[in-house]
Amino acid sequence: MSNPLRPRRPVATPDLGKVKIRVGRNAKINHDPAIKRPNFRGYSRIQLEPIHQEFKPLEEKNDIEIKQHQLLRHGDSTDVYNDNNNNHGYSDEKHKNDVHEDENQNEIPADNSLVQRNNDIPTIVEQFWSQLRQHIASQTTKNDNWNHGLQKTNNKVVRVFVSSTFTDFFNEREVLIKKVFPALRENLEPCGIQLIDCDLRWGVPKDSTTEQTILACLEEIDRCFEDNGQPFFIGLISEKYGWVPDKEELPKSISKRYDWIHGASITLMEFIHGAFRTNNPNACYLVRNSNALTNVPEKYKAKFFEKDAYGQHQVQELKNQLKDLYPNQVFDYDGTYSGLETTEGRERVKISGLQEFEKRVFTFLTKAIEDWYPSSFEKERSTDVQITGKF
Repeated sequence: MSNPLRPRRPVATPDLGKVKIRVGRNAKINHDPAIKRPNFRGYSRIQLEPIHQEFKPLEEKNDIEIKQHQLLRHGDSTDVYNDNNNNHGYSDEKHKNDVHEDENQNEIPADNSLVQRNNDIPTIVEQFWSQLRQHIASQTTKNDNWNHGLQKTNNKVVRVFVSSTFTDFFNEREVLIKKVFPALRENLEPCGIQLIDCDLRWGVPKDSTTEQTILACLEEIDRCFEDNGQPFFIGLISEKYGWVPDKEELPKSISKRYDWIHGASITLMEFIHGAFRTNNPNACYLVRNSNALTNVPEKYKAKFFEKDAYGQHQVQELKNQLKDLYPNQVFDYDGTYSGLETTEGRERVKISGLQEFEKRVFTFLTKAIEDWYPSSFEKERSTDVQITGKF
């Protein structure tokens, strides 16, 4: 019997067999606004106060709400979010204003206009997370049957979604693609399980609209839910919060469909949608120690650090909240700045010494997949073939 909380996709998925698929440079985004996908996990669309609700007249709001409303506006040039370098960017060259990575944008300009606002930002961030945690708690409670009933599928395809800001995690993504995922595939093949890694770095054309960019991210997570019940989710965190879409440019259809939390970056919305709302046991969070970035040249620091106070407070609070909410799923790791290298025609910062990162991800995913699909591994062991890691 089909479960009403897990709707089928409108288009039948073909038998993939042993074909390995990766979202690539030439992948196309097919979005037909006429096709309305159902609310994926049956969430009730509660409204959050004050981050997610705007039904009150502004004059009825208290001082904190008024200041928050001013901070979250995106209409003036000194807005704390108005940072073209703060691009979630699944393409080097993709952003609303088609920002290119040239040396001028690598510099971190001083912004004295934020000084008066900085005293308000800690309160805004604290209030944001208080309301977000209430939202998460309400969603995980209402989806308890979903989490413990329909949590596994018979699908032999495991999708792994990698979520991070883009400009600062090139090195880690390369480790995943070239080392961790190949090793996992080798171990899963005897069990008849196919691994598909969802790397959207090259999957979004540079001329994509904001709507297409956001849908490419969140619909890929939807596919992970459909194939595995719960996504296998890797969240990478360092010193950047990510692109916060302008409220005016965020389509209402996306806001409604995904219960968008205003003030959240796209990266954080991926965390919320792919892990937080369902208390996902298959999600792990890797936090890079800031010491790894100590010697990064000044002109490249904008790629690795937030320049506005809101983003700085948000990313630090995200780290704190992760360790409080999911202490057994959060792992710190070290790295070392190792100079510059030219990759695919671009000069990039090289972070080495990522062996601990590599081992953490491999170990977590191996155990998570085995726990999620134990029968596949039991069958393999019955043939006296032991599945072991390489690390």
